[in-house]
Amino acid sequence: MEKSEKSRCVKKMFDVNYDFDITLPHSGWNRTMEDIAKAFDREAKDFNDFINQHTNWRGCVHLSVVRDIRDSCSSCGCEWEPYTDEENGELYCAGCGAEVEGEQDG
Repeated sequence: MEKSEKSRCVKKMFDVNYDFDITLPHSGWNRTMEDIAKAFDREAKDFNDFINQHTNWRGCVHLSVVRDIRDSCSSCGCEWEPYTDEENGELYCAGCGAEVEGEQDG
């Protein structure tokens, strides 16, 4: 690229996928996220077994469960975002202000 050329922001498609949003009746208040994920795994297996029984769709469709796992504060549950206090150099949670114990995981 020559120096006289200027760059600009353009829209470009890098990838294309299907995205299925399936609501299953497993979101009871008394279940943990891992319980719900395991139930979704069972439902996905049943769906994939069903699809594989139909020759036209075999190998074309596969449903999988995606777990969104992020670092989070053990005190408030917010996504992990520590900050350093400029006065004392200590680490604190940006969500709740709790002092960070030791070094962060991850």
